[in-house]
Amino acid sequence: ASDQRQYGANHEYVAQDLNNLANVYLMTAQYPKARDMYARALAIYERVKGPTDEDVAMALNNLGMVYNSLGEQRQAVAYYERALKIWKQKYGPKHKTIASTLGNLGTAHLALGNLAEAERLYRESLEMRRAELGEKHPDVAESLMNLGTVFGDQRRYDEAERLVTRAIAIWEPTVGKQHLQIVNALNTLGSMYYEQGRYA
Repeated sequence: ASDQRQYGANHEYVAQDLNNLANVYLMTAQYPKARDMYARALAIYERVKGPTDEDVAMALNNLGMVYNSLGEQRQAVAYYERALKIWKQKYGPKHKTIASTLGNLGTAHLALGNLAEAERLYRESLEMRRAELGEKHPDVAESLMNLGTVFGDQRRYDEAERLVTRAIAIWEPTVGKQHLQIVNALNTLGSMYYEQGRYA
């Protein structure tokens, strides 16, 4: 509010404030409020910085995350694809920011039941992250986990187990065994074992 009084309603500092507030709403699962704040930030960034600025891409990606959380995956896909187009123009075809949005886009397609497209996007994200971050980075573990989830949905259980187990091995030294990522990964393994009748 103070930045808006000082700089006016259409200044990039106001957009940053809106984005930061939206991040809090997103983390606390107040998705409609997050959506509204991100949309206001996006409108300001587009007016002030132009439609191809990286802050516009960030706002588009953030809106995609909100719509995905709201269960509106088709909207999410549209925002992610717009963000990707801007980032690819800025960074070229391979960059860690692009890898992150590819993963987000894969998650939206997974929720829509587009397993082949989700697999393609997750693979592309994984290869970018491996090339830029190395094999033992937590972001690589996230991509392995994503791909393993798709394989599980496709009943490719051996491949899924291998990837999820690898993700856990990367995460454990950095976040500890009690971290939510580890718990979720173990739950995913448990679900796959149950689906295969492996109860022991």
